[in-house]
Amino acid sequence: MLFALLAIGVSMAAPAGAEQNPDPARGIVPVACPDQPEPQWMQGIDPRDAHKRLLVQQIYRAASMQRILDAGSCTCDTRYPPWDAAEAVFFEGFVAADYQDIVEATEEYRWQANRLRLNAMPICEAAGSW
Repeated sequence: MLFALLAIGVSMAAPAGAEQNPDPARGIVPVACPDQPEPQWMQGIDPRDAHKRLLVQQIYRAASMQRILDAGSCTCDTRYPPWDAAEAVFFEGFVAADYQDIVEATEEYRWQANRLRLNAMPICEAAGSW
């Protein structure tokens, strides 16, 4: 009975068609970009090395935001490029770094990505892909 009530509540929460066009007044249809899958070595990384994966993710995120700003557009290819460049930054500068250096670099890239995000978000919102 509770499940049935929850299902009804969920189906009533969003009007039909809301997924296709969240802002009908502006005529914006969201663009659903497929994420680039993480490199295989990141997916299978040992939990003790998870900090390395987090660093590569933040490098990728910061580069993605910078690409949006450089291009002035938010196409799928711009926002979700292949992981090659982020991997190269990691392997060239951090593969042999100790834990603390990786944690500090992760925070720096996270800060950079968040700062860039402030300017990238309006570009992507205008394109309907945020």
